Amino acid sequence: MRIPTSILVLFLSISSLAANQYKFRLIDVIDGLSDNQIRGLSITPDGRIAVRTASIMNIYNGATFEHFPYNKKQKYGWDYNRPTKEYYDNEGRIWMKELGYLLLLDLNTNQFNYNISEELAAHGITKHLKNLFIDDSKNYWFLTDDDTFSFYDITRGEHITIEDGQSEFTKLHGIPVELAQYKNLCWIVYDSGLIRCWDYTS
Repeated sequence: MRIPTSILVLFLSISSLAANQYKFRLIDVIDGLSDNQIRGLSITPDGRIAVRTASIMNIYNGATFEHFPYNKKQKYGWDYNRPTKEYYDNEGRIWMKELGYLLLLDLNTNQFNYNISEELAAHGITKHLKNLFIDDSKNYWFLTDDDTFSFYDITRGEHITIEDGQSEFTKLHGIPVELAQYKNLCWIVYDSGLIRCWDYTS
């Protein structure tokens, strides 16, 4: 198959432009990363790069890495077996969902907060947690061990139960596994495959 010369020249020009526009550099343990098993990347509120590896959280300021080891004896254990993920709340903290445990890193003090049960109680959660979500507006969504799903409005300081763990809806459609916010709507995905829409304004 012959490629027309004009198309080939255009492709090479675009490739050259892309190469000049973006600069790539390999960053690994030589640069201070704790290990090379990357599990997640995110941007902190102050613009740094948070790199979650197999061992610990690393935060990169553009020149050096800062490491955040945690106390394994004080972590909050939970029955979570979905992909690892981190959320940033409105208090400058990172909630890190890990397989079997939950961590809370305060970026204001660069210290882990191990009093997660107290933090949850302040948001109306007294039962053990099974899953956690934080939407783009920094509202909390909680799933407890009894499959009760609830929402905490960060602006109003109000805790709302959406579905009791024993409700007919929960028995029929299961529990939430993911959610995403778009403007005034939150789309909630259940393990049955159902997608439910929550309207923040109603």
